[in-house]
Amino acid sequence: MSLVKKERTTVAYHEAGHTIIGTVLDEAETVHKVTIVPRGQAGGYAVMMPKEDRFLLTKNELLDRITGLLGGRVAEDVTFGEVSTGASNDFERATEMAHRMVTEWGMSDKIGPLQFKGSNDNVFLGRDMGGGKGFSDQIAFVIDSEVQRIINECYARAKEILTTHQVQLETIAQKLLEIETLNAKEIRSLFDTGEMPVAEDDTVVAEAQEVVVEAVGDADVAATVDEQVIEKTEDKQ
Repeated sequence: MSLVKKERTTVAYHEAGHTIIGTVLDEAETVHKVTIVPRGQAGGYAVMMPKEDRFLLTKNELLDRITGLLGGRVAEDVTFGEVSTGASNDFERATEMAHRMVTEWGMSDKIGPLQFKGSNDNVFLGRDMGGGKGFSDQIAFVIDSEVQRIINECYARAKEILTTHQVQLETIAQKLLEIETLNAKEIRSLFDTGEMPVAEDDTVVAEAQEVVVEAVGDADVAATVDEQVIEKTEDKQ
């Protein structure tokens, strides 16, 4: 398998992983389009939209979104037994969301309904230690532990979903390798029946509230979710 072909295959399974999670979980955004056509530094991306306009998100909804962000990496792991660098920004976004759940939105049983100012600028483990954070090292350790717990639980959940739906994962990934782009109706039909639907004109996807999950090549995950939840970022590379 050539390097280009191998990377293209990795992208297809990565994006199919995001797509399966978005299809299975009730609280995840609906997948409107997935493609392995490169865009910028990304090898592919999935266009997702919430099922309805939202101003507030529940804990379960946030956990579903974190699980969805991890779906690309998990798909690589489940399929190939090895992983690529393509999920780096997925991890960044998922960790940011988990951190805010713990430090801003009172969604950790161990921390409780408290907010820790100054902690959200240093998302990753250990960075809050020792510098003007306004809370003890013990609390910083608990915050880090809770963020890690949320990520690990969502990763395990994504792995369970993709293992259960490995046939659908394979079907969607192989169809992406064949035709490169799938719309919402095609995704749903492939997931439910393993077959493409009767061809008809594609529905134009509104851009205003779309969520784009890009993969491979240290790709971005740009999410136009409610600003209280996650802010859109530019490409890293």
